[in-house]
Amino acid sequence: MKLITAALLFLLSNSTFGQVSEPNNSDKAIIIRSVKEWADTTFFKYDEPRFENFTAHYTDEYIIASLRTGSIEKSIKRLVTSKEKGTYTGSEEEYSTTLKDLEQRKEESQIALLNFTPKVTHYTVVFWANIKLDSGIYNYVKHDIQLNPLFEVVGSEITGNIGDNSKGTIIYK
Repeated sequence: MKLITAALLFLLSNSTFGQVSEPNNSDKAIIIRSVKEWADTTFFKYDEPRFENFTAHYTDEYIIASLRTGSIEKSIKRLVTSKEKGTYTGSEEEYSTTLKDLEQRKEESQIALLNFTPKVTHYTVVFWANIKLDSGIYNYVKHDIQLNPLFEVVGSEITGNIGDNSKGTIIYK
């Protein structure tokens, strides 16, 4: 019941009903590779790619599963702390049984979290690059890129640039 209450409070405090945070390093590497592959097939010529503002939009189900793991970890910590302080009222056997059960549940929860599908609804990243224009000059252009859970680029929008690109347009393949 405590887990459900914690999960609901967390979700209600999140106005989008989903958690947005930075993806792990292995996901970042895949995102960079996927965006570069997209750029290679999209633009005639570009250089100096730069990436910033990596975000992973986690599913509610994944958030709840991760909250479960955190809740079990807190239960283990409370149990051990109460034993160390001498405030644990149960027997040594009950303590050992409870601790073993919690550690097993924690391990199962962590394994389930690693293999959880779908973990995210999508990823987003800001992609900057010097992109060749039909005027022959390069313009540093900012794209907001959206990727699906399989790391495929499913959307892009030009949201800024540095320099004057009024004399040309991007050369696409």
